[in-house]
Amino acid sequence: MIKGAIFDQDGLLFDTESVYAKAWVEVSERHGYGFTDAMTRRISGFGRGEIGEEVARLIKIDDVEGYIDEVMVRARELLLAAPPKLKPGAREILEFFAGRGVKMALASSSPRDCIEWNLGSTGLKRYFGAIVAGEDVTHGKPNPDIFLLAAAKLGEKPQDCVVFEDAFTGIQAAVKAGCRAVMIPDRREPDDSIRSIAQVFSSLQDAISSCFLPENLV
Repeated sequence: MIKGAIFDQDGLLFDTESVYAKAWVEVSERHGYGFTDAMTRRISGFGRGEIGEEVARLIKIDDVEGYIDEVMVRARELLLAAPPKLKPGAREILEFFAGRGVKMALASSSPRDCIEWNLGSTGLKRYFGAIVAGEDVTHGKPNPDIFLLAAAKLGEKPQDCVVFEDAFTGIQAAVKAGCRAVMIPDRREPDDSIRSIAQVFSSLQDAISSCFLPENLV
């Protein structure tokens, strides 16, 4: 039985992955690093440490951490400039679970201040009994730590929780944590390896109608 629902935020509840991509490309162009929009898709959903490793692999740069810091500052400026747009079905799926007494948590690699802003400015904070931010775990996605902590904060076993993600790394982390995994693609379509371990739907609304009918919540 599903007792807990754990949601990513960027690219899943909020249309913000394009904002991060814009920040990566802006800072890259400023310094001539050659980091492209296609490369941003490769790091979508990664935690800070994992981003550093991938960036160092993709481009030749001496100060990877300084680059990431500058990108995060620019991304925060863009994100906090206006309330984010909700992805289709975001509010509906939260209402769906709330109406059935399913506990909900938000687990994101993003900083806590951005999470709080997104939830507060859109009125979604009231749905979540727990929030786990990137700074709350040592190892980010695709490691399972963030979802294990979210399940613990809800007081539920991971196997009784469903995780909603838009990124490969998030799906991998959810499966490693022992949770049921559902992918709603955003900037990157799933490959066969992801489809073999997760259910895939075109939107959160589609996930409700296709999979989470009341009779399936057992």
